Amino acid sequence: MPSHSKLDGGDEVGRGSGLPSPAFGNDNPTAASTSRAEQKLPSLLPTSSAGKKEANRAGSGAWPSVTAGLFKQQELQSPKVKQDTKAQSEEKKKKSDREREGMFSLSDSQLQARWSFVEKINGGNWGTIWTCYQRNQKSTTTKTEGLMPFSASGFPFSQKMVDSNTKLFAVKLCRKDKTPEGSQRIRGLWNEFKVILTIIEWHSGIVRFLEFVMTPSMALLFMPYYPQQMTINLPEEVCRKYFQHLLSAIFWLHQNNVTHNDIKISNIVVSLEGDSWVPVLIDFGFATVHDLSKPNAFYSDQQWGTPEYLAPERAGGSLHDERKSDLWSLGVTFFEMATGRTPFESVDEPISTEEEIERYYQRTLTGRWIGEWELPDMMEDLIAGILKPVPEERIGFADAILHPFFDPIST
Repeated sequence: MPSHSKLDGGDEVGRGSGLPSPAFGNDNPTAASTSRAEQKLPSLLPTSSAGKKEANRAGSGAWPSVTAGLFKQQELQSPKVKQDTKAQSEEKKKKSDREREGMFSLSDSQLQARWSFVEKINGGNWGTIWTCYQRNQKSTTTKTEGLMPFSASGFPFSQKMVDSNTKLFAVKLCRKDKTPEGSQRIRGLWNEFKVILTIIEWHSGIVRFLEFVMTPSMALLFMPYYPQQMTINLPEEVCRKYFQHLLSAIFWLHQNNVTHNDIKISNIVVSLEGDSWVPVLIDFGFATVHDLSKPNAFYSDQQWGTPEYLAPERAGGSLHDERKSDLWSLGVTFFEMATGRTPFESVDEPISTEEEIERYYQRTLTGRWIGEWELPDMMEDLIAGILKPVPEERIGFADAILHPFFDPIST
């Protein structure tokens, strides 16, 4: 088996909910800026008596005609002014379109004015996760000074113990540097945001992103804060509900031409929707958007992912359908949610070296689970159908969703 590393980019928002509020009011730091032509406009108003009389006759409606005349006069004096104004207008429109989609380019000080960082909740080689809140929210708590995470200039920011009325969000951030690893982290963060942007309608089992921000020193991805990580050794009724919701979410992703490629327990959080808890899939750093105009659109030979959850065909680097490998990862996750461990490894077995990964890979090829487990019959039948080592023999999403396990009355 070709060697591959354990690219574990997803252990981050094991915290990280509440439905997001994408509207950020009018605190766009660029909203008050004016173009150079606009700043000069008052000095270009007509000063001749004829011009003043014309403006007075027209009253309040004169401004458009006067303005048109001014720009005509400017064009005669300098044709480049009109061209520059058109280019500036187009650039403003592009910027406005980007900001409507949640993409912002800010200075470090503008970021500081927009968001307040509260507490670091996770971190690794890929970056860090912080809780944060919008500065337009009211808070009556005591301020302490600290250094903004990864700030090149090290300017102070307000770090607060927020009250219960302040809505917390989570932000994943990466420092900008000139190393290949740094560039890869930024691309991964951008990929997460870009993938979710392609999805037209939101599913409650998929994370929703709020903003992607670039500053001179870092890249940041803002999202709801999910304080509850997915747990394991769950009762049958909870498994039934969670399995069904996750199957629906992944199937919906695939219907939108997206594969996740890193489904696992640590990439699932739990969110309170109304009076019900639902699982939410996070970390789209390995996700792929597929072009259906291409033949075999969902096929690849990529090996990205976490070894314990990789389908045999993906771990081996062979050409495979990423929808089927997603389903395998979901089956391993289901087994772990119900039993507390994955089906092909012993408890606390290390799987990091090339030899350990190879040994684990060979086990998955047999399809035989190891160790001891106790599962309800229909749950075991569902998971066994998902964890077929031959992709063509694996149960499909439609059959999985309609499996008798989800209709206990009929069984």
